[in-house]
Amino acid sequence: MNDPEDMTKPTPLPGQRGGRLLTVVSALSAGVLGWLIAHACTDWLLAHAGHHHGNPGAHGHLHLSAAILLTACLAAGSVLAVFMAAMAGRVRAGPRRHRPMSSVAHRSSLLSTTAFVAAEFGEHAAAGAHDVPPAGVLLLGCAVHALISAACALVWRHCLEQVLGLAARIRRTASYRNAHKPPAVVRRPVALRRTWQALAMAGRAPPTASARG
Repeated sequence: MNDPEDMTKPTPLPGQRGGRLLTVVSALSAGVLGWLIAHACTDWLLAHAGHHHGNPGAHGHLHLSAAILLTACLAAGSVLAVFMAAMAGRVRAGPRRHRPMSSVAHRSSLLSTTAFVAAEFGEHAAAGAHDVPPAGVLLLGCAVHALISAACALVWRHCLEQVLGLAARIRRTASYRNAHKPPAVVRRPVALRRTWQALAMAGRAPPTASARG
């Protein structure tokens, strides 16, 4: 049985669904970018701490820098795409995008940390090691992933709000100018029609007294 509240909600148009999909892609790309940066920082810290965990050849991270660059380009492009969609009216600042900043940061930190722990246990299982990863590696990695992912999520959220606000201001300015634009296109046909009417009446006027005499 359908909920009456769900029946009163407006059905999103195809263009609006496309705008929401762009927002989701932007959020995912920002999350992946934060995870990659945190993973690179973790490897660098562990390598300088005397561990061989950060060896890119051993863990298949030879292309980590290229992956970070490509993901950064994807995140920037997705934000630009959200801006274009907002200019077209397909993305609007709704209640879902007004969550507190703390909620966005906590969620991103939790997801990034969980992915890091899962990746560590997966690497140990693939290497045939039956013991758990070192506690120092897990603690350092979790701390770095939590901090960097939270920062990346906050930066993305701030950029998204600024982009949506800029698009809304541009749309309001354009609508205001169109509403107060003088109707020059309407006045010209009216003036032209009055001119033709005057010429027609002049041609139908009765002859003057001098012409009759």
